[in-house]
This record gives sequence, C-alpha cells and structure tokens, in this order.
Amino acid sequence: MSSIPELGLTPDHDLGQFTRCPDFRAILESDPMTPADRETLAEQAEAMIDGLYAHMLQKRAMYGIDPAQRLRLLRRRLTQMTDAQFHAELLRIFTELRDLHTNYILPHPYQGPFAFLGILVEQHWENGQPRWMVSKIFSALTGDPHLVPGAELTHWNGSPIALAVARNAELDAGSNPAARVARGLENMTLRDAAMSPPPDEDWVDLRYSVNGSIFETRIPWRVFDSIDDFKKAISTGGGTALAGIEAPASHLIGLDLRTELVRAVKKRMFAPEVVAAERRMAAGVSPPAPAADEDIPTTRTEIAARTVTTAHGTFGHLRIFTFSLTLHDPNNPTIQDFDEFFAEVQRVLSLMPKEGLIVDVRGNGGGFVYAAESLLQYLTRTVSSRNRRSSSPPR
Repeated sequence: MSSIPELGLTPDHDLGQFTRCPDFRAILESDPMTPADRETLAEQAEAMIDGLYAHMLQKRAMYGIDPAQRLRLLRRRLTQMTDAQFHAELLRIFTELRDLHTNYILPHPYQGPFAFLGILVEQHWENGQPRWMVSKIFSALTGDPHLVPGAELTHWNGSPIALAVARNAELDAGSNPAARVARGLENMTLRDAAMSPPPDEDWVDLRYSVNGSIFETRIPWRVFDSIDDFKKAISTGGGTALAGIEAPASHLIGLDLRTELVRAVKKRMFAPEVVAAERRMAAGVSPPAPAADEDIPTTRTEIAARTVTTAHGTFGHLRIFTFSLTLHDPNNPTIQDFDEFFAEVQRVLSLMPKEGLIVDVRGNGGGFVYAAESLLQYLTRTVSSRNRRSSSPPR
C-alpha cells in the first residue's frame, strides 16, 4: 500500500495534556533514581524474595526461574545499567513470578503516566479459531474512517496478530496461559507506567479487515497523566479500621492495582457517558433514564443491571465493575457504605427475571474483600456474620 495514515486526536478529548513516547522517555531520563536508592531497592527486593516469599519453591519448579539469583546479579551490575534498564529488569523479575499478589510498583515519575493507543482489542472465536477485533475506539481518535468497531485485526507491526498476542502474553503476569493472554492483550493498547514497561515502539502499525477489504493504519503511543486515578486506587479505604467489622484494616482490601487503573482509563476513554452520569450522581442529580429498554437504572456506579434474552430464555445480567465502593468519606469506610451497596444490589435483582442470573465480574480489580464475600453469601443464600456487627446482615 502506498501510504499509511497516522491517527490524530481531536482537541475536545477529556484527557488533558499528553506527550508522545520520545518526550516521555526524555522525562523519565531527566529524573533518575540515585545509585544509592537503586542499591537499597535491590537489597530490599532480594530480602523479600529470598527470605519472606512463601511460594518460592513452587515458582521455581513451575516456571524454571531463580529470581533471588537474578536480584543478586542485578545488584552486581547496577553501575553498568541505566535507570530505565534497572527498572525494566526489576519489573521483569517480579512479573516472572506469575503472582498478581506480588508486584513491583515503579517510583515517581512513573506513577501517574498512562500510555494508550485509543483502541480496545478483544478476542473472539469463529469456527473454533481465535480472532481479534477492535471492539471500541476512543471518540477523539481521528484520521482513518475505515477503522471502526468490529474491524478484524490481521497484523500488528508486521507480525500476524496471533503471534503478536502470544509474545505479549509471555511478557505479562498471570498464573495460567488464559490469564496471561488476557492481560497481555490489554497491555497492547493500554499501559500503566507504574506497573508495566513503557512501550518500546513510538507507534503501532495495524493491518485490518472490514467487510472483506484490507486497510492499514498507524497509531502513535500517547501518554497522559492519570495521577488522580492512581492516588484513588492506592488509597481506597484510607488504611483505617472499619467500624462494625472485626477485622484488621490490612485484611479489608484485596486489589489488583493494575486492573483497577486500566478500568478507570477504559471508563474515561470508552464510556464518557458513564463518567458524566457519575458526576451528576455525585452532585445529587437523579441517575439518567436507561439507554435501552432492557437496562435497569441504578444509583451505584460500581454496578450495571439489565435483562438479556437468549435462545435459552430471558435472564438477569448484573455487571460488577469493582468492589472499590464509593464512600461517603473516602478516608473512613463505614457499615452504612456497605449496607447501601447491598441494598441497591438487592433492589436491581428484584427487578430481574427469576429464572436465572448472570454475574459478570470481567475486568473487576477487586476492592473491599468484605463487600465481595458478603455479596457471594447473599447470592448463594449462605450467610456468615462472624465478622459483622450490623443487626441486618445480607440475606
């Protein structure tokens, strides 16, 4: 093909200022960690992995890795490495543990920047074979009228898409192949700099098919500041004890930080109407009317509810985006916060068909463990109130 169009952004996007990857790398290089701090960080990582990590023998046997030895080598080679090389190697050591409970979160200035292409790619199956399509496109992305939701990707930077997805999957965490594919695919278009390496390439060339016609396009990586999302995710619950719950504060939160950060950016880029509705609700304005007849309006931003009709009947569909509940006081969660969440879930469930329920937690990064466990008890009709003092446990 004679030329490849490069996609731009219209000025009316809601992401604020952004930079291109070359400028972002220059920003990182201008604010390196001191050699002494790198040495301390490597020492602490080695002490944790070698002396505290309970699954070390299992990980060595399952994946043939030796992170403790790699950390010792990292310390010996510190003077030979750039700051970017040091963080990339440390991040890789933790990623190869394939343990989402054990992560390396990069320091400032990596905390906040978020790299994106402006498309969302998802896998589907056709005649038993995997396919990859563009499922969502950022409304501010412009320059290629052929690139539309539903476009089927065939090549990624010249590689067959299946091979590109497989290679990215192997660079990601996840305790099984399916989990690595899901996270690797997500990382191909959305990348949080605090927990993922910055993109190697400045742009991505795509080849795709629409109605049998083949097109090519180029999308630059762009980086915007999502520090507010980062601060909100890491401060959920404020680390304080929860009145009415007999559990230490450290047991209240179970959060996949990267998934929660990506979820927030997906909402901003691909569901701006949801962001607008949340702002109206926070201001005390009633939720908007349902977008479709099957939708059930809700006052909680953590869920969405609707009915779906299938060949097997009509069922309820409860989407739970997160268990990081919106609190009256962000630094002081209370039983009231949880009771209001459960009450709204019960209300929307009462409006659904009784024949069956689909509970959809795709992309849910976790949050308050108590909220998830109590909802599970409610849905399975098995109630345990040993950790709760409220007089009205969910039933």
